[in-house]
Amino acid sequence: MPSLKSLTTFSHPVSLLIWLILQLLILLIPVTQLPLSEEFTRPAEKLAIEEMLVAQIALSALLAPILLPTAASVLVIAAATWPFLQLAGVLSSTPPYHVIESAGFVSIWIISLGLLVAETSSIRWRMWCFAIASTISIGGAIAAYLRLEFSTGEANPRLFGPIVGALDVVQGSENRLSAWIFLIALLILSATLRFSFVKLQRRFSQQVIHSFGG
Repeated sequence: MPSLKSLTTFSHPVSLLIWLILQLLILLIPVTQLPLSEEFTRPAEKLAIEEMLVAQIALSALLAPILLPTAASVLVIAAATWPFLQLAGVLSSTPPYHVIESAGFVSIWIISLGLLVAETSSIRWRMWCFAIASTISIGGAIAAYLRLEFSTGEANPRLFGPIVGALDVVQGSENRLSAWIFLIALLILSATLRFSFVKLQRRFSQQVIHSFGG
């Protein structure tokens, strides 16, 4: 488990730099009035916070092993999402309380990822977590889009993942409660898996030491 020293010592500035640059590039999309489709909302900055939320959740899942190597990096990366969401909220004229709630949502998502991959030496475990997180976030969003495009009914965040949930939160949707239920359940699951993995690692280490010692 992460020690107090690992929580208070941040020694991965490259991870933070990558995260800041990526968020800055996403923020430049609405700033430069770049339409992402022919039927894109006008003015383009009206969707600034939605674009930032989608990017933060998707990129944090895709780059979790790089962005979240230690417990301290998890806290730093989570904190670094707030100022960019605030800027995106200003551009899109989003109510401050929706921005704050959305920032909290993304932070808990990143902490859930960090519980799985931070301070973990097993490359196989980290890759499995990366694959599952990417499927839940990006795959869920794609499935929700296909449902809305070719079927009927709403895309419930309990079924379609954190990106759909974050959009429901920032838009003040009635599905916000479902989004938070999904996220808290994910946080609890991540903590449980982390505890189980650490326990298995310790048991394996003890068996190896006992074998060599015997």
